[in-house]
Amino acid sequence: MSGVETDDIYNALVSCLSASNENAEQVTKILDEFLEIDLNYQFRCDFFNRDMGGQFEGTVTLLSTAVLLGSHVEILSLLIERGAYINAVGNYHGTAIAAAASRGISHIVSLLLEKGADINVVGGKLGTALAAAASVGLTPTVSQLLDSGADINAVGGIYGTALAAAAFEGLPLTVSLLLSRGANLNKVGDTYGTALAAAAFKGQHFIVSVLVDRGADLNTVGGNYGTALAAAAFQGKEPVVSLLLDSGADINAVGGKYGTALAAAAFNGQYKLVLLLLTRGAGINAMGGNYGTALAAASFKGQNEIVSLLLDQGADINTVGGSYGTPISAAAIAGLPFTVSLLLDRGANMNVVGGTYGTALAAAVNEGKESTISLLLDESGKAVSGRY
Repeated sequence: MSGVETDDIYNALVSCLSASNENAEQVTKILDEFLEIDLNYQFRCDFFNRDMGGQFEGTVTLLSTAVLLGSHVEILSLLIERGAYINAVGNYHGTAIAAAASRGISHIVSLLLEKGADINVVGGKLGTALAAAASVGLTPTVSQLLDSGADINAVGGIYGTALAAAAFEGLPLTVSLLLSRGANLNKVGDTYGTALAAAAFKGQHFIVSVLVDRGADLNTVGGNYGTALAAAAFQGKEPVVSLLLDSGADINAVGGKYGTALAAAAFNGQYKLVLLLLTRGAGINAMGGNYGTALAAASFKGQNEIVSLLLDQGADINTVGGSYGTPISAAAIAGLPFTVSLLLDRGANMNVVGGTYGTALAAAVNEGKESTISLLLDESGKAVSGRY
């Protein structure tokens, strides 16, 4: 039986459960009809796909689905008795207790705990049950989970920690509650790093100020963006960038995919932020991250206005660093002839060796960027003939 056919069976069962979610006797009959199925199978749920306009891409378990459908306590108990694993993890909602926490269904949280649910299982989009509740500001549920033994600093999911979830979503009451209960201000998660960086990325100015006042380390490195400053710079959150700099953030701290805050802003086309950071003392040739320099980061993305600005401000056009070597190699790998031409016009040396492929021409050839190859060959010919 194919996965699609299997999903159809589970979706039929979900429809039956939805129609009978307060009738344990009817659900018993339904389960008897579906006696051969695995109650712990993860499937793509049509119900949630419709609810999310066809954008639902995760898988769920039957037990967590029943929780989210508002099934009666007796029905959930019946599913568990019939073999539904209480700590099974779907890759979207995570566990059944996380599903209940995300909706603030306190009596179901209590039931699942009584039945042996592990409150600290990490899985699904939000990571933990605590982060699920924190991300939607359900402070009573957050308190209930903490009182029941939830690890306040557990790491997992898109936010990293429960504190980062509340900070990212701009929920001051939840942030205050978590801090009062001992949340680690500087705990690092995968995507954003710290709670401060999560709030900075989203431009949550008030939350950033609260975390700074509570002693958050401004320069902790972690996550995709490295620092809170780089996260805010990447997103173009000028008020947050100014707040962090005024509070003592290191403008040249290195970390994350882009290396520096300047490179993060340059990569993402944040012209005003690039100007601000340069005005505030950012090192224009500071090295770090996948691209090496801010100029290489801007070149890779074809941010030509920023490329020109950085060159006007004194960026070294032939500095070697990062995965791609030089700025012109970065532009060549990306197949950006206009940026390559701009860099050549400004004095880039296409024969400087560095990065994965060596020279800009080798990079373009390896990546199959025909228009860039033609441009570079033409420039090479000019150099050989003395016309370059």
